[in-house]
Amino acid sequence: MKKNDCDKLYSSGIHYDLINSDITDDIFFYSKQAWRFGSPVLEIACGTGRITIPMAKNGFDVTGIDISQPMLDHANKKSESLENKPVFLNKDCRDFDLKKQFNLIYFPFNSITHLHNFIDIKNCFTCIKKHLAPDGRFIISVFNPSLKVLIRPQTNLYTVTEYNHPDGTGKVTLKESNEYDQASQINHIMWHFFKDSDSPVFSAPLNMRMFFPKELDALLTYNGFEIENKYGSFDKSSFTSESMNQIVVCKKKK
Repeated sequence: MKKNDCDKLYSSGIHYDLINSDITDDIFFYSKQAWRFGSPVLEIACGTGRITIPMAKNGFDVTGIDISQPMLDHANKKSESLENKPVFLNKDCRDFDLKKQFNLIYFPFNSITHLHNFIDIKNCFTCIKKHLAPDGRFIISVFNPSLKVLIRPQTNLYTVTEYNHPDGTGKVTLKESNEYDQASQINHIMWHFFKDSDSPVFSAPLNMRMFFPKELDALLTYNGFEIENKYGSFDKSSFTSESMNQIVVCKKKK
């Protein structure tokens, strides 16, 4: 299995959940899509089960795959008491074979930005196509790149969020810096975690490939998908240049 260059960042599922605790609008959106298209459901890059576990609680037959074992360990711990427990598998989205097809596959929360080159993107989409039922749907969500963010001064630190440390010893402030490489379209981000000090107690890279709107559409079309809808937010509003997100609903080309 290939390595993820953000392994260090994804070494703690507890901190990951605290960083993203206020993000819930996508959970309801994906649940509605599952009610529409039915089980079984596959989540690509499921992490700690932030979306997968609520889907299972809603009664869906859901499988989540992720390359990070620490994230999956935390997901399994969170879901161990559920009657309808999700299946969590340590798989690489660029090379997996689950021997079944799914009525809904979704690749949420900007996870595609960890695929930095055309070959990785192609291999991932090929695997997804193989696992998508003939009348199923594939949904991908990724932010709409902001040029204002990409061209920020590299020496500045910008606050991302604050949260209470899980050991109860105070507040953690997460700040980031970034350096955008126009040739590769990769934004080289560093996340710095501060706790009662002017120096970070932990720093880790978060390298994210930018997917501009027409490029994402072309990649999906080139790799055998037909775009059915494209939304700008999880309330299904139309995608515009001001939209924060790109949420694309696809089916396999006939």
